[in-house]
Amino acid sequence: MRHPKIGDEDSDEAGRRSGHGRPVDAAAPAIGADQARERAPMTLADVQRIAGNRVAAELVASDAVSDGFVRLQRQTAPTTTPAQQPAQQQAQTPAAAQQAQPTTAPLDVDTTDVPYPPARPSIQVTRGTPVIVPGAAPPAAETTPAHGINTTAEFWGVAGVAPYVDLLVDGWRTRRAAVNQTIDVAATRASFVTDFDETMQGWFGRSSFGVAWSGVEAAALRQLNAERAKLVRTAANKRVVENGKRRALTPAERDEQVEAGLVVFRKFLVDRIVSHLTEGAWGWMTERREHLDFVTSPQRAVRELRGFAPATLPNVDAVALVRARLAARNRSLTDPERARAIAQAESKLRRDTRNPNATLDAAGQEQAIVAAETQKFGGQAAVTAAARAAAVAIEERDWVDVHELDANRRPAWGPVWGRNSLGVMTTTAIFVLWLIDQYGTGFSANNYAGHGGGSFVGRGRSIDLTIPQTRADGFFDAAQAISFALAIDRAASAVGVEWRVLYDDFSVARAVNERLGQRRIVEVANTSRNQAGAITNINWHGPLVNHFHLDLAF
Repeated sequence: MRHPKIGDEDSDEAGRRSGHGRPVDAAAPAIGADQARERAPMTLADVQRIAGNRVAAELVASDAVSDGFVRLQRQTAPTTTPAQQPAQQQAQTPAAAQQAQPTTAPLDVDTTDVPYPPARPSIQVTRGTPVIVPGAAPPAAETTPAHGINTTAEFWGVAGVAPYVDLLVDGWRTRRAAVNQTIDVAATRASFVTDFDETMQGWFGRSSFGVAWSGVEAAALRQLNAERAKLVRTAANKRVVENGKRRALTPAERDEQVEAGLVVFRKFLVDRIVSHLTEGAWGWMTERREHLDFVTSPQRAVRELRGFAPATLPNVDAVALVRARLAARNRSLTDPERARAIAQAESKLRRDTRNPNATLDAAGQEQAIVAAETQKFGGQAAVTAAARAAAVAIEERDWVDVHELDANRRPAWGPVWGRNSLGVMTTTAIFVLWLIDQYGTGFSANNYAGHGGGSFVGRGRSIDLTIPQTRADGFFDAAQAISFALAIDRAASAVGVEWRVLYDDFSVARAVNERLGQRRIVEVANTSRNQAGAITNINWHGPLVNHFHLDLAF
């Protein structure tokens, strides 16, 4: 069954973008005795504004406020998992409390009617040792080494994929039949062929070549030429001892040295290309098995999220923005251009009204000028993009530096942020502090330019979260992932924000969603494309690119 194409790191617009409006009903984080070690740069006003009066009052009652600042304990390592914490420390929705659900994390349950793919293949690539061949010499110019991959062949000729796809297709047929539905077997299998091709093209964007499949051969040739230049320099500088004297290599000896190194590097390039394809094919089979579960396996008593989106962006005067940008580029409308725009709009008005004497009023003339400026700027899409970017820039003034240090030279926003992570909205950073309190520091958080999908793009409300516990199929340890997701829920409840995670392990998604009664974890695994429609990368959340992508709606 063809995998649905949904927006990059965004859920299905047809029914999975939503929120639940849960009221804050959470205990404040526990306050440790050693207050000097780590402090959260948060005022009581911040807590009151973000988490509500109840949490603020509880903090005051706990003596956790001093000189207007709130101190949160950050655990250096979790002493207990969230599943093991006492019930009074776990924040639950009112519905969850009414159902008297257990405080332990639910177990993941695998479906077994359709086999899972074979074990992860060995993809290690090693570089051989050059062997000098007398008389050998490099070619006049390098060409891309023959990698032997036939992209026109079904599943690119990768062994084992076609038989497994037959199992997947039969799984789709059997599960649909169980609910009195049918599938077109041939069309379903054909969709797998197309999807594999597109995924592998994008998967190479995650390779050491740094480009999608369409650019791999050129990238390999660039690397080969760079290696050749390096070998040539090394051979030119090399000296040997002969008859007690040091001498440079002869031209023939230099050629032998260079070609010996190139023979090894050419094979190394081919091995890397084939190895990356092998890993991608295995990961594709693994994820498409999860996709079968996401689509066909029910999640009991799980409500869809509705209206899940970040707050409205700050207002930007698009007309003023366009005029200022045009002026900065010395491209403002000239007087003749303004007159022509008004005349054309007036001519259209006369045609539409069938009144040869109709004229534009002042507002109509201004509208005609704005339309001409929009066209000169690049069209309405360009104006919309520029206005959004300007609005995001306004919002970014409230971002915090996640690498900021406190007075004790410790990470003010927690020690979990990746080195290259960009800033985030203050509420997002506060959420991470609460997540540390709920889970400990056994995870990492990252944000980057343009992070997020749909209305979340570049809004400082999206974080990639990873935990170190993984298993052989490329996903996180299921029990640990479930505990982590429930800790996210408690932290989000404490801060008063809505959340959604993109993660492709169905057993974890079902366990968490059924526990919470809402579809908080959804699957996204598709290809990314540029404006021209060319495949550039994959947008996956396991197993090839394993992480929790978290969006916070506030």
